[in-house]
Amino acid sequence: MTASPLWLPPVIGASGSLQSIVDLVPRARSVAREGWTGKESARPLSPQGLSRAGSLVTVMRGGIDAVRSSPAKRCVQTVEPLAGPSD
Repeated sequence: MTASPLWLPPVIGASGSLQSIVDLVPRARSVAREGWTGKESARPLSPQGLSRAGSLVTVMRGGIDAVRSSPAKRCVQTVEPLAGPSD
């Protein structure tokens, strides 16, 4: 994944401040379906996918107020670096 300039149209938030909303659908690689014997929702990211997910922090740095994800393991792993440390 390569960092590139990102421009998002601003929106007015509930507080009256300018905000941008991003729907992020990254292509982080998961462990191959072939040979995976667990539940599909438990299939994790591959080592390459974990690395690509980590690079999202560089591309999307700063100003993230909320992160939402599907409960599937690979989806959560993709956004964990953006969400930061959990409390």
